Parts: sequence; C-alpha cells; structure tokens
Amino acid sequence: MNNWLEFLAEQGARLNDDRNAVNGFTDETDITPATGFVAPLPEFALIRASGEDAAAFLHNQLTNDIQNLKPGLARLAGYCTPKGRLLATSLVWREGDGFMLQLPAEIQPATRKRLQMFVLRSKVKLSATEDRVSLGLAGTAAVRALGTLFPSLPGEPYGVIQSPPGTLIRVADDGDAPRYLWIASEAAAREAWPALTKELAPAGPRAWRLGDIRAGVPRIVRATQEQFVPQMVNFELIGGRPGTTLRHGRQRRA
Repeated sequence: MNNWLEFLAEQGARLNDDRNAVNGFTDETDITPATGFVAPLPEFALIRASGEDAAAFLHNQLTNDIQNLKPGLARLAGYCTPKGRLLATSLVWREGDGFMLQLPAEIQPATRKRLQMFVLRSKVKLSATEDRVSLGLAGTAAVRALGTLFPSLPGEPYGVIQSPPGTLIRVADDGDAPRYLWIASEAAAREAWPALTKELAPAGPRAWRLGDIRAGVPRIVRATQEQFVPQMVNFELIGGRPGTTLRHGRQRRA
C-alpha cells in the first residue's frame, strides 16, 4: 500500500501527515459526477472469507442473506453487536470459492478479530487481503474509460464483473451519474492510471464519500460504531437487509 500511495504522490496526490491516506489532488474545485472523476480509496480494506462453511458463517453474522448471494452480484451488509448496534458496514461479493468484504480500513483489523472469535468449529478462514487497491470512478466518462479495460460493465447497481483487470462493482448511482468500484492489483492500477486520468479528473476520497452520501449509503467508522441500529441508517431501504434489493437507485421487493 505504501508503494501505491507514493506512486499517487508522484502523480500529484496530497497525502496526510502520516502519508497513509490521500487528502486530495491539486485542483478539485470543478470536479463533479457529471464531469467524471477517478478517486483512489486507500481508506478501504478487504477481508476474505473462504472455506466450505463461509456462506453459512457470514449469513449468521451479517445482516443480509449471504447464502443466496449469487456470483455477479454484491450486497451491502452490516455487522452488529448482540444488542443490534452496528459495528461495521460492508460491501460483500462472491469471489472464487469464497467471499470478499470491503469495509473501512480503520476498523478492518478489529472486525476480522471479532468475527474470528465466532468461527469456533466452522470450516472458515478469515484473512486480510492487502495486495489490492480500490478506486472509485464516477460519471459517464467513467463508462468510456472502463470500457477500455473491461469487456463489459455491470448494467445495474450492485452488479459485479470479474476479469483479468480485477473486480468491477457498480455501486449506487449519484443521481444520474453511474459509479463504479474497481478492486485491482497495485500493478494493474498503476498501469491504468495514466489512461484513466486522460478521461477522468483525479480526485480525493471526499468526492467519493459525497457520492455515497447523496446515494444514501452509510458508512460506519470507528467514531460511529455502536451508535446506530440498521434501521436508523435506512439499511432496509437500500438493500442492506433481506427483502429489498437496490436497482437504479430505487428499492424493490426481492
């Protein structure tokens, strides 16, 4: 990750004082989803759950239906205390014979450690995945830029495409602007960065967070753990609990 951040600094990114996060790029005053942008997202981290009991284990631990999560789809899911207070919100999708969970990096170690406490005799392995980076891309220009990397793009929110460049997830739209999350190896992201930034303005994570806010997607971080139950952040309206799925920014019964 440090090599990735140093690479971004060479491309004009402003890092924080500890050089472990991107504050932004030189000029972001005119960046909007309509103009299109690409934002490195080192604030996210991944947990991989594998093993023959992984689906059942996650199904019992998270707020959403993981056992029936099909390849090619992602779901929002919360992780709660016994009293129902949210400890984490994550994006979950199938990958190979396991599942990937993306959640804020600052709570990933503690979340994985807590999940590990409940594995007991289940045939599940939980591991941190540190060899990939996340980028958020927004706007119709992102469709053109990603079209040079992927043979096809997810047509609906929470659709997933997996191919040699990595995993591409269409997340909740920002109004009329589509948004995509690309999980890639550092090498693939480095190679694609010059071409992406010819089509898209480089932006800091704040531009991506603003899109999440406008799309109504909550994010639990260390400061807000145990402050909300899922209903308080409208999880049942955005597909974070069984019974509803999100399609083009609207919910419908599953």
